[in-house]
Amino acid sequence: MSTPGSESSILTPVDSEACRPTRDQRQTVNRFNKFILGDSYIKDAAKLYPLSREQAKKRNTDFDVVERVHESEKKLLKSPPDPAHSLEVTLEPNDYTDEKFKLFANYQRVVHHEPPHKINKTSFKNFLCTSPIPASTATFDGRERKLGSYHQCYRIDGKLVAVGVLDLLPQCVSAVYFMYHEEVHRHGFGKLAAIREIALAKEEGYPWWYAGFYIHSCAKMKYKADYTPQYLLDPESYTWNLLDDTLKSHLDTSKYFSLSAHSHSQPQSNPTPTTTPSSSSLPTSSPPSSHPLSPPPPSHPSQSSSVQLPSQASSPSPNSSPPTSQP
Repeated sequence: MSTPGSESSILTPVDSEACRPTRDQRQTVNRFNKFILGDSYIKDAAKLYPLSREQAKKRNTDFDVVERVHESEKKLLKSPPDPAHSLEVTLEPNDYTDEKFKLFANYQRVVHHEPPHKINKTSFKNFLCTSPIPASTATFDGRERKLGSYHQCYRIDGKLVAVGVLDLLPQCVSAVYFMYHEEVHRHGFGKLAAIREIALAKEEGYPWWYAGFYIHSCAKMKYKADYTPQYLLDPESYTWNLLDDTLKSHLDTSKYFSLSAHSHSQPQSNPTPTTTPSSSSLPTSSPPSSHPLSPPPPSHPSQSSSVQLPSQASSPSPNSSPPTSQP
């Protein structure tokens, strides 16, 4: 959804069950697992704990998101042998620690080129360690889910190298912010974290993963459209349109674009084909009108229809080349 005078758009959450990582995303996860495990561990473990023919075939043909993100975690590895590195991923309260602040300071200096005198503990606490969403648990569809704001912490060989700030809401895992240490930039931690968060949603029963606001012209947010299927809300017809290459090409040339208005403006003898699904043919990953994250239409077309999920913030791409400023 794009509104007049604003480039802000809202992407629907990604269906955690329907999401299928791209080849590039799969390769990023596999390369990282290989780095953590090491060639020696992979070779020796294959001999000590061989897969059955069925297991090997399934692994070669099916990328199980949940299985792959846990593949190199220390607590789940079979031993002996010992891996090249120790990977620990924990979901922790959004409390302040000096360890987290040190990581934040590195990220702000290196990625956002923020001068050291502007980086302080108070601003960090207010930004990422304070939330209006209280921690609690609730049962949905017979499953208990955590609610509130959390830090998903990634440690390699005992060192905190990345933190994903998450809001766990009744129906989704919302990515608020992500930061990583410059030492792990080459591993594509932005992609790793996104896949990990989608897996978290799938494991714990949250139907959706939400990446926040999307600004098509912002290079640092381009990564958000790489996780599919996702839809954009038409600002005039309030229908959901698949964010495919056709819609992206229109957004490339216009800050404000309505697919429904564009379709109506075409000559009837040669209508422009669209990928807009009808209400009766929407796939299960398209949010229905009753979805709790669906923004209500404004009372008048001239009103701004920019909507933000009740989350703390929207994160810029953590995996792009170091930008000059935050969006």
